[in-house]
Amino acid sequence: MPTAIAGFYTDIVKVEAPDSASAGQTVTIKVSVKNKATTIDQYILVMGTYDSTELYASPEYALVSPQAKQVFTLSFIMPDHGIVFGIWSYIWVEYPDQPGYWYNDEYQSVSISLAAAPAIWQKLATKTITLTPITAPPAVWQKLAAKTITITPVLAGWQKLASKVVTITPPGVKPPPTEEKAFPWTWVALGGAGLVALAALVPKEKPKTKRGT
Repeated sequence: MPTAIAGFYTDIVKVEAPDSASAGQTVTIKVSVKNKATTIDQYILVMGTYDSTELYASPEYALVSPQAKQVFTLSFIMPDHGIVFGIWSYIWVEYPDQPGYWYNDEYQSVSISLAAAPAIWQKLATKTITLTPITAPPAVWQKLAAKTITITPVLAGWQKLASKVVTITPPGVKPPPTEEKAFPWTWVALGGAGLVALAALVPKEKPKTKRGT
C-alpha cells in the first residue's frame, strides 16, 4: 500500500497521531479533510485500517461546504506490535441511472511504533529517616516487701482414739452356751383359778449325795 494517494474531490490536509504507543493503550487519531469542490456541498466520511481491522470515524459522515474542512476522530487499542495506520476519505456519489455509493478518494498512512511498557515503580524522591531505638520498659513485677512465713506440715496417718472388743461369729456356727444363774426363789401354783403367785422363797438346794459309811 502506498503512503499517499491524492484525491480528486477531497484533500486530507492534516493527520494528528502519536509516533508510538504502549500495548493496550487507547490511541486517538484526528483527521482534517477538505472539500475540494468549489460550487457543491459533499458528503464526506473517513475510515481507518490497521492489520485486518477497519474503523469508521466520528462523526460517521458530514456534509461539508465547498472549500470547507471537517475534523474526524478515530480511536483504537494499540496491539502488542507496531502498525501502519491507513486513512481513507470517501465522498457520496449519485448518478441518475444508478444507486448512490461511497467512493474512496484519497489515502494517507501513518506509522505508530510500539513503546516500551513504563516501569511500575518510579523513584520520585529520596528522604533520610533516622530510627531511634526505644528503651526497654521496666519489669512488670517489682519487689515491694519481704516477709517470712513458716508452714508446719500436718502429721499424716492414723491415730488411736478408743478400743472395743467385738466378737464376730462366723455364719453356721452356734454361739457358746451362756451360764444360767440360779435364783433363791421358785414359782408355785395356788388355788384352782389358775393364778400363779410367788408362794414362798424356797431356796434351791443341790441334791445331796450319799457318801459311804
